[in-house]
Amino acid sequence: MKDRRIAFELLELYDWQGVERRLERQAAKGWRLEKIVSPFWYYRRAKPAQVRYAVTYLPNVGEATPRPDPEAQALDAVCTAAGWEKICDWNGMQIFSNEQPDPLPLETDERLRLQAIHQTLKRHWMGPMVIVAVCLFLMLLFCWGWQESGPAQYIWRAMLCCGVLYPVSELGLYGLWYLRARRAVERGEKCPSNHALTLISNGFCAAVIALFVLFLVVTLLEGPPGSGGRVVYMLLYMIGYMAIVWCISRLRIELRERGFSAAANWGLVILLAFVLFFVLQMLLTQFVLYA
Repeated sequence: MKDRRIAFELLELYDWQGVERRLERQAAKGWRLEKIVSPFWYYRRAKPAQVRYAVTYLPNVGEATPRPDPEAQALDAVCTAAGWEKICDWNGMQIFSNEQPDPLPLETDERLRLQAIHQTLKRHWMGPMVIVAVCLFLMLLFCWGWQESGPAQYIWRAMLCCGVLYPVSELGLYGLWYLRARRAVERGEKCPSNHALTLISNGFCAAVIALFVLFLVVTLLEGPPGSGGRVVYMLLYMIGYMAIVWCISRLRIELRERGFSAAANWGLVILLAFVLFFVLQMLLTQFVLYA
């Protein structure tokens, strides 16, 4: 029986309630979170137990922030004194666990909770979402000008449309949620759940994956000679893409643990990402697509 497992969790940075519930369900099944190397979550086997998880946010502590960080250390000390054990952090999100049946809550001021969530997302989430939307939109404009037409091309354009709508809808819906949450906390109410945004995000991911698979099948079955090579190219590209993302995440963690500044960390990560993606593109083009 394996004592470790890796999961691809479709959880969003803003969805603290979804993260807490997910981890509590996993603990009840005998799996405890160890670390997060985005987009993979690492679990270890343990005795099934009713474990409480709590999430809080430190906007100034990101994935590239050098460790140890004084602000994070101060928060860890306060939480430890209250009986909460630090599990890991994820781009500003701080995850704690407690095996007591009725532990003291970490967050007692809903206004401060909302402020920390919003500041964390502005610093670590909104910018990348805008970049993704712009890049996919430019790809869509480029593909729209293709002279070739057929089922595969239409499916590819539909997939890119879903890809563009994903970050745009995420940003818009988050803005609406934030306005509703701000009004709620100003009335003295609890910060409302935003788990619905995660469900919408998962829906877009499922649509993109389904369209991608359909694109590969149509290209293979109805495409011109050489379509098999295109399918192999796309599959290997996706595998290579995920491998590069994992390597970059590991490098970012290693650099921050060695005390590299955030600027040096991001500079090295961006340089390595550019080199790896360029090499991947050249190798697949030379030895798969035009072999």
